[in-house]
Amino acid sequence: MAEIKDDAFYRHCGIDHSAGSVTCDELFRCADRMGADPVMLGEKADSLSIKVRQCRLGLLRRRKDPPHGAVRGPVRAAIDALSGNGSITCRQAWDIAELAGAAREEIGAACDVMGVKINSCQLGLF
Repeated sequence: MAEIKDDAFYRHCGIDHSAGSVTCDELFRCADRMGADPVMLGEKADSLSIKVRQCRLGLLRRRKDPPHGAVRGPVRAAIDALSGNGSITCRQAWDIAELAGAAREEIGAACDVMGVKINSCQLGLF
């Protein structure tokens, strides 16, 4: 797909020009509507200084406390199976959530507790 023009981004994504932020969900819905690669939309938001918030994995928030809590067995096993180098991709985290019947935020929290990094954001943010 060719470069996404600013006006098309605002129009298709339903974002007001004065908006300072957009959610991860909004960008994915916009990508579906436009038939665009989500990374292109993440890059466009960045180029327009629009902050992406509310990551589906819970990764874009500031933490006040260190990660803690128990990780369910099937979730731990799936993360362990894929995190040989101490990290998994965003797409793998989504797949684990689907296979384990877990919320994506649970997978993000489990990775925090286990010390596993999530990389290769599907929007190109990290």
